[in-house]
Amino acid sequence: TLAFMGMGAYLTVIDVSIPISPTQIGHIMPSSGLVQDIALAGDYAYVASAWAGLYVISIATPTAPIVVGHAPGNAVNVTVVGDYAYVAAGNDGLRVISVANPTAPIEVGIYDTPGNANGVAVAGQYAYVTAEREGFRILSIADPTAPVEVGSLFPRGDAQGVAVAGEYAYVASGYGGLSVISIANPAAPNQVGF
Repeated sequence: TLAFMGMGAYLTVIDVSIPISPTQIGHIMPSSGLVQDIALAGDYAYVASAWAGLYVISIATPTAPIVVGHAPGNAVNVTVVGDYAYVAAGNDGLRVISVANPTAPIEVGIYDTPGNANGVAVAGQYAYVTAEREGFRILSIADPTAPVEVGSLFPRGDAQGVAVAGEYAYVASGYGGLSVISIANPAAPNQVGF
């Protein structure tokens, strides 16, 4: 059992098969940017590395991870679904990057969110994006190359990150704590708990 974590500018691979004795077995410094987030898909780790961009790292051999692809630009948070990486990119909004060929990731879509996009989750045909001081946005990604906003909400506090489960989005709202938002109707999200 392996865990992948960011330590400064490094992606670190840790063997946690013996929970009381985790052991570092590999690491790589993809860039001089800080590792902000990591998404795993298949034999690859997708690393959001702040201003240095999105790095695709082969973890097929966990003891010797290797950078195989790079998409320049801001990258704060990342989730990978199918052939696409959805990247919350700070003042660059939401970036959609094709990773169909992990060695040649290419930006294929962008949505200029108000504020700094700092969190993204994807479920079905929608991307859920948080943006500093600009709330929570729901984007249709039926066509990943042309994301379109379909709904928004300003939860209590300052939206910082998001996770989606079923018909609810859970938004970390800074000083506002956790906001629970019904997304059953994407065009009219509704805060149901905090």
